[in-house]
Amino acid sequence: MDKYKLFLTTLIVLFIDRLIKFFVVSNMILLESFEIIKNFFNITYIKNDGIAFNMLSGNRIVIFVLTIIFVYLFYRMFIKDKKLSSYNKILYGVLLGGILGNLLDRIVYKSVIDYMDFRLFNFSFPVFNFADMMIVISIFFIFIEVIRGDEDANTSNTR
Repeated sequence: MDKYKLFLTTLIVLFIDRLIKFFVVSNMILLESFEIIKNFFNITYIKNDGIAFNMLSGNRIVIFVLTIIFVYLFYRMFIKDKKLSSYNKILYGVLLGGILGNLLDRIVYKSVIDYMDFRLFNFSFPVFNFADMMIVISIFFIFIEVIRGDEDANTSNTR
């Protein structure tokens, strides 16, 4: 089972992402919004053809190619021929599931389906989705792991 943890985690994240986006696309019209928590959280159906904060908007092919290159490089640097801990398999699976979820949107819908709409003190955050959330969370924890690894290497070198 441990052997397939990365693959299984990727599939679970991808499945949840696809399920939520299917529900949004099937039950809402573009730009429709439902208030979930008054003055704080709405479900708002939008499409984003760019990446973070709508950068590279209108460059679907460039984004697609960059995503494929990133996944390939990530695989080569962090996964291929590496003995990964269970923790890292889950982290990498979460990251890949999120990336593939948004990549599938670009293939199927020609843009990413976003719906999580937070507002705080009249400030409206950019609308995002489950895949985005998984990408950000996993990158945060991978960054912590990389920093820890560097600290461990520095500690062992000084002894």
